[in-house]
Amino acid sequence: MGFETVVLHQVAEVIQEERKACFFNGSLFVECDTDNATKVLELLKEITFYKVQQSQVGNEFVYDFVA
Repeated sequence: MGFETVVLHQVAEVIQEERKACFFNGSLFVECDTDNATKVLELLKEITFYKVQQSQVGNEFVYDFVA
């Protein structure tokens, strides 16, 4: 499996909903509440070797991966 597929699968398990997360131009967009956003951030820090930056755009949280 590719990086994006693995991440999307694990994020779906955390937020307990399918199709609420997607990648666009290398950034991960997740539609969720702030509690789940924190859980997603912690997950991403565990499963990747990148530094992860989180921001919010409307009701979506955006995660950028920085080498």
